[in-house]
Amino acid sequence: MAYKDLAKDAVIIGATQMMVNLGNFLLLPIITKTLGSDDYGLWIQVLVTISLLSSVALLGQSTTLLRFLKVQGNRKSLSTEYFTVMYIVTLAGTALTLAMVALSVPLAEFIFSANEYSVLLIAASLIVPLTAFCAVNGAYFRATGQIRTYAAVNIFNAFGEAALILLLIIEGEGIMGAVLGSLLAALFTFLIGIIIIVRQAGLSWPDRGTVRRNLKFGLPLAPNSIIRWVISSSDRYLVAVLLNLSLAGIYSAAYGIGGVIFLLIAPIQMILYPTLAKFYDNGRVDMVKEYTQRSIRYYMIFAMPAVVGLSAISSPLLVAMTTPEFAPGAMVIPLVAIGGLLAGVFKFVENVPHLVKKTHLNLITFGVPAVTDVILVIILTPFMGIIGAALATTLSYAVMLAIGIVISRQFMTFSIDWSAVVKSIAASIVMAVIILILDPATISEILVDIMVGIVAYFVALYLLHGFNRQELELVRYYILKARGKEAD
Repeated sequence: MAYKDLAKDAVIIGATQMMVNLGNFLLLPIITKTLGSDDYGLWIQVLVTISLLSSVALLGQSTTLLRFLKVQGNRKSLSTEYFTVMYIVTLAGTALTLAMVALSVPLAEFIFSANEYSVLLIAASLIVPLTAFCAVNGAYFRATGQIRTYAAVNIFNAFGEAALILLLIIEGEGIMGAVLGSLLAALFTFLIGIIIIVRQAGLSWPDRGTVRRNLKFGLPLAPNSIIRWVISSSDRYLVAVLLNLSLAGIYSAAYGIGGVIFLLIAPIQMILYPTLAKFYDNGRVDMVKEYTQRSIRYYMIFAMPAVVGLSAISSPLLVAMTTPEFAPGAMVIPLVAIGGLLAGVFKFVENVPHLVKKTHLNLITFGVPAVTDVILVIILTPFMGIIGAALATTLSYAVMLAIGIVISRQFMTFSIDWSAVVKSIAASIVMAVIILILDPATISEILVDIMVGIVAYFVALYLLHGFNRQELELVRYYILKARGKEAD
């Protein structure tokens, strides 16, 4: 059945995200244990700045490529679509880099409260267009169904970046070494991606008509990138301003662990959206609803225990991954994890206005939560510290989901299997109780307890009849296939 292909690709993306996240996790102890909370806070501020500007540089073009690039198109059309998008992104990325270099001193004073860090921003400015280019390459691989290539390139980037940063820090380059390592990794990743694409599709000049179409579709999405950044990352800036750089580092380390939940939607969403676009364009709205409903169900089966599990081991995991200096951030992890769960559900809702080409409505969907987030962070952080910042972000995601549901229901409705959600919560509670009883302390104990918790969760979910017959048959199919046997 067609959903088997979606499930197979989702498994590949899921494994990729695990590997990528492992690479990112390697950076956490490398920087926190070597450089301390102040420099980790500095590093996060640099990353957040790059994230914002690279998202702006994209001008919504990665989504545009996913929406319009046709797998069945000839070599010339693939090349034209890709290089038209690259033309737009190159112009935007170059402009942002030049502006960042020109304004590096005042920006350093604003972001870091120290203009001597302007050299960090100059180095980071070169990463901005490269990150945007890598996002375009990733969209091309996804749109053309090259999931294994997409996975390999992302894994190379994650571990290459970790290795380069580790090497440069060991050589005594400090925080600048971390930035240079990230720059080199982005450059190598982009070059690998574009070499593969050129070999497949060849070279083309951008098409004027396609530029107009892409800008018409993508530009309404560009402000969303800024607004989305406000929701997901501006709290790091505000914590540094309202409290200090050290607490921003502690908050960011905890956020990085709780933020693992944000990655769980990727295995489904990265494959789902191009699939839904094809169904919708072919008039198969029924299949759009079916795939969306199934995907929400599978997402909740995996996301719910992740939220509960991270909450149960938040304190020992944070200290084991960093140093005791970061222990005050433990309470941030559960709040961020809940926010990640809400953000994941929102992703399914967000697909609807994209499919019906009502992308301008996303300004409302993201704008209101962004304003809510900034206001709540400013109000809560001075009184509640980093816990207030985390609570504000979680509430903003709840607002975003609520608005998204109201908007999407104007064009399409789909149901949620609440029975499966309740069973997943029950199985997650069983898992959490076992983890708390085991009371892990070291990294090795935490890893063992995580494995025990995963087994306990799926056994409990099976006993609660949390899987239907079709899902069990799908698992059996892939187990037999992995063993080299034919499924019945």
